[in-house]
Amino acid sequence: MQRKIGQVLSATDTTTRSTSSATYTLASSTLTVDITPAATSSKILVFATIAMGQSSANQGHYTIFRDSTNLSGSGNDDAFMLNQVADKYTGLSMSFLDSPSSTSALTYQVRIKTGSTNHTTYLQYTADAMSAITVMEVLA
Repeated sequence: MQRKIGQVLSATDTTTRSTSSATYTLASSTLTVDITPAATSSKILVFATIAMGQSSANQGHYTIFRDSTNLSGSGNDDAFMLNQVADKYTGLSMSFLDSPSSTSALTYQVRIKTGSTNHTTYLQYTADAMSAITVMEVLA
């Protein structure tokens, strides 16, 4: 079955962001996209490219939420994780095909947390880094 793409929306961020929270927090108010599906049968394809980093040897967790729902699950190691030594950064790409069954406005956003509250997890760890989120409505 072939499907067509409807709406395509995206957002980017180049500002360094961080958290020391061990629970998922909004990574950036600009890495947020609102979309209203045309039909309940529409799917939403979400892509995020993240410039991530750590200030110390620790785990950084990264995921995408639809409103209050974590698209990667609800366990401790449910999302994408950076596990490395101090002062390192790298790129990460995430994608999800979501079936929200809704025609209401939906908000997709990147959220981050640290593996331990005495460490810091970053987005755009360096001054020349950029993160982005793109959502596409896949029509039935």
